[in-house]
Amino acid sequence: MTIGLDLAVDGLARVMLGLIVVVGIPVLAHTRASVPALHRRRVQGLLVVFAAAMAILVTADDLLLLYLAWEVTSVVSFLLIGTTHTAAYAREAARRALFVTGAGGLALLVAILVLVQHTGEQTLSGVLAAGVAGTEATVVGALVLLAVATKSAQWPLHRWLPGAMAAPAPVSAFLHSATMVKAGVYLALRMAPLLAGVALWDTAIVVVSAASLLLGGWRALRAQDLKALFAWSTISQLGMLVLVVSAPVPKALLGGTGLVVAHALAKSALFLSVGTIDAATGTRRLDALVGLGRRWPVVGVTVTVAVASLAGMAPTYGFVAKEAALAGLLSGDPVRAWVLVAGSALSAAYAWRVAVMLWSRPTTTVAIDRVSTGMVAGPVALVALVALLGTIWPLGDAVANAAAVAVSSAAGDAHLVLWPGFVPALGLSVASLLAGVALATVVGRLDDREVAPGTTPPVDVVGALLELPARLGRGLEVVLRPTASDRTVGILLLAAGLATLAPTLTDTAALPGIELGEDPAVWAAMLAVLAGAVVAVVTPQRFSAVLSVGVVGFAMVGWFVRIGAPDLALTQALVETVVVLAFLLALRRAPATPSRRDRGRTVGLTLRGAVAVASGLGAAALSLAVSSGQRISDVGQRVADRAVPDGGGRNIVNVVLTDVRALDTLGEITVVGVAALGVLRLLTPDRLLTPDRSLEVR
Repeated sequence: MTIGLDLAVDGLARVMLGLIVVVGIPVLAHTRASVPALHRRRVQGLLVVFAAAMAILVTADDLLLLYLAWEVTSVVSFLLIGTTHTAAYAREAARRALFVTGAGGLALLVAILVLVQHTGEQTLSGVLAAGVAGTEATVVGALVLLAVATKSAQWPLHRWLPGAMAAPAPVSAFLHSATMVKAGVYLALRMAPLLAGVALWDTAIVVVSAASLLLGGWRALRAQDLKALFAWSTISQLGMLVLVVSAPVPKALLGGTGLVVAHALAKSALFLSVGTIDAATGTRRLDALVGLGRRWPVVGVTVTVAVASLAGMAPTYGFVAKEAALAGLLSGDPVRAWVLVAGSALSAAYAWRVAVMLWSRPTTTVAIDRVSTGMVAGPVALVALVALLGTIWPLGDAVANAAAVAVSSAAGDAHLVLWPGFVPALGLSVASLLAGVALATVVGRLDDREVAPGTTPPVDVVGALLELPARLGRGLEVVLRPTASDRTVGILLLAAGLATLAPTLTDTAALPGIELGEDPAVWAAMLAVLAGAVVAVVTPQRFSAVLSVGVVGFAMVGWFVRIGAPDLALTQALVETVVVLAFLLALRRAPATPSRRDRGRTVGLTLRGAVAVASGLGAAALSLAVSSGQRISDVGQRVADRAVPDGGGRNIVNVVLTDVRALDTLGEITVVGVAALGVLRLLTPDRLLTPDRSLEVR
């Protein structure tokens, strides 16, 4: 497989590209005015890279190119969330976001590989035309759902998004409300026709999106921090989008594409406004911002119109899009319709809470510092588009229709209207608004404590997975502590022996036979090897154990000489000499025998023998398995045919050593030399160093 630069710009791609540009310009302007100079250029550069990756993602027809752009957005998001990398909470939030979205990226990659293998197509258009069925469809549905859930912060993988609000406000506006999280919705839009009718997909995506819609709405209603409120409402709204766009109903699809645009414009305006409010007042607490709209009408009206669009109130674009979605679901998928009504009530509840906070009579007064015009103008322009697309609904209908028709041609028969008439969908919308106001009145002032006193905190699966390597490391540190070197070596040898012995024991018939012959010299060498090994295990004397290991090695030297391998014998003799000398030098300052305390801590003789036998048998089984499975390759055969006549040597080994291994040996010598210089530097006493830390010439 190769990555092809296959791009396709249809109606959906044009709408997504428009969102990237329309939201990106105010975000960059806000970044210039709000982000500190220390981080400004870095954030602006990463935002541009992210915009380019999103543009490639929504226009890519090659599936591998789509995956590559998908992963780039995750990496750039990680870097942007960790902008204030000196803060522990920002580093943790960035790590969590990368872990979750990275896992979704791997799921998407596996889904792509299954689709390519099943259909023989590598382009998105080719896969959609070919279709998928059977077990492959179920597997792809599960993997795509995982990718959608991670990218769009769907339950139960949603907790990374509130933490990602550690990023500056423009980053939250661009990545975590308008573009990056919309990548999951975009994937659901593209794959919905392919996976329609797959039982796992049809059921699971309703459960996941409904849980996200309701949970996010409830947490938004309880939030006391304005940015946290909008973060949880983002999870809720993304659940609504996934719920609607995955429904196999053309009119709901039309409303869903309109909701994607409405949510991107309104939510990015809200996050930019939060950044402006925070910069001007120094707080995001709702109780401290009561009456802010009365004192700062421009920001108050901007936020009010944006939350009204989220709640689906006329005449905003959110209203006309939601009415079409609800009407379509009532006629084609009533279950999703009632979930949408319940979610709309929660949306109305937290929208009403924000509006009441803004326009109530202030109980406390916070100072409002002057901010630049760019920080206010961007949100105002985005909210103006929300109102414009709602009031001039033919324009909003053209935008949503272009995107919906690219997914399903049947969606072109439906249209968005500002006044749908007295229809059931309108009645349910009014009821949901009234229910939301009542709900906000009853529970809107509850504390937003993550865990109430005396209760059990919620299970954080992602957090547990992130902590798993550290927990394993601490456990291994206890087992393999520096003072227990014998235990460390024993565990490593036992693991290596079992890992190599177990696979070969399952297929002993494949192992070759062993013929020892009747040569007494071979038998004598073998007995010497066994005797040396036994003595090395049994003897309590350290020097005796080292010398016994040397006996094993030099017995192998005699064996190699007897079977006619002088080069191996010479190499073995040199290696054994160096090893024995190294051991003796290392032990020359150690006691001749371990102390009683050390002997009490070491593993027993029987266990040490078992470890030695297991590791030895594993090494022997691996050697036999590898030697029995050797097969000369085509390249090896060509080398064998040309080695002697063309290489100028008398045998293949000599030719390979001189013509091939010479360069490899040169590289090894270079590595050893560099390592020796490093060791020399570590062993050099500080007194030999000048104040500038360089070696004196002596």
